[in-house]
Amino acid sequence: MRASDRTETGHAPTTPGGARSLVTHALGLHTLVMYGITYYAIGATAPVMAREFGVTTSTVFVVLGVALVAHAMVAASAGRAIDRLGAGLFLLAGSIMRVLALVVMAFAADVLVFVTALAVIQFMSVFTEYDAAFAAAVEAHGDNARGSLSLITVWGGLASTAFWPLTTYLLDGVGWRTMFLMYAGIMAAVSIPVSLYVLQRSRRGGARPSSVGTIPPGTAPGFKTATPDTAAVFLPLVLAFSLGSVAMGIPIVLPNLLDGLGLGSTAVLAGLLFGPSQTAGRFFEFLFARRLTPLAVAIGATALLPLSIALLVAGRDQVWAVILFAVLFGAGNGISYVVRGTVVLSLFGPSGYATYLGRIARIRLLVAAATPVVLTYLLDHYGAVAAFTFAGVCGVLAVAAFEVVRRLGQGERRHG
Repeated sequence: MRASDRTETGHAPTTPGGARSLVTHALGLHTLVMYGITYYAIGATAPVMAREFGVTTSTVFVVLGVALVAHAMVAASAGRAIDRLGAGLFLLAGSIMRVLALVVMAFAADVLVFVTALAVIQFMSVFTEYDAAFAAAVEAHGDNARGSLSLITVWGGLASTAFWPLTTYLLDGVGWRTMFLMYAGIMAAVSIPVSLYVLQRSRRGGARPSSVGTIPPGTAPGFKTATPDTAAVFLPLVLAFSLGSVAMGIPIVLPNLLDGLGLGSTAVLAGLLFGPSQTAGRFFEFLFARRLTPLAVAIGATALLPLSIALLVAGRDQVWAVILFAVLFGAGNGISYVVRGTVVLSLFGPSGYATYLGRIARIRLLVAAATPVVLTYLLDHYGAVAAFTFAGVCGVLAVAAFEVVRRLGQGERRHG
């Protein structure tokens, strides 16, 4: 084996082909389908479904928010379970539950059945979306998983491009019930085979689930020595991801915020540029940023969020400011999904990886659930500038927290 085929810690990759291996692309396709159906399709269809059941659209999003909070409460336990038993088992169980819930939702005759199915779909994100897919990739690639994590998010970034137009077409053509039956079929045809493939690899020994029990208290694999700073790094890391999730929550209410700035038709331009910029940012990270440490990428990507907001607020009556905001904010937002996986891997290594992701998610998801409510309140009572300023300040604080992590984690392992 060539020296270049090893990480600097001396561990060889566990899967030939690195980030371009079959398991990476399979997990990427799985993630695309999951986000496309359960995030973009349900979000776009919420007003139609709510109208049929005689409830407000906000009721649908309240159900999703409550399920997200429940997800946060079990995220740490889910991460420990994934470390012990392997990601494939939970990807499979979560995929099956989501397929069944989509079918139940499509046939729901009353609002109680509908909201229950909707809550199950959202709750199963703990076992079926980025964190679980990242854990499966780390099982497959070990220390060399950075490129794999990046590529999975590139696939996931295509979800809006694929499913927003498809959902619009099917809503007009066959109605939402038939559409979600079709989506259940797509999910079953893609995600269940992928989950089985990951599970079979794990049982053959090609992937090695890591045990959280291998992490001694107060230590974290990946640092050169076990010092007080090793234990201390986790709190600012949680703070950095949680504060960063405030700016990342802007897209949910972005149309209302842009309208509050009085941008009018220019806001449409921002919406058109945002999605492609997210994908472009992830491609950039995958192709060019691997010479940098994951923490350096995290600091740069997070800094783009408050920078783009400052440009928008300062020059909101100028088209160039709207374009720069959409491009920079979209790129930073897209890369932020990548660094959620790569920073944890670089600091703590593959052992106990899903456990660390789950512990971080516990706080991050609570902040994410509260963000639309807070931003909407600020918009309604103090205006769009106040809402954007709040998100921007949180972004600056997130950059500062990442810098603290960088200083504490000077023993961070370099990847790529």
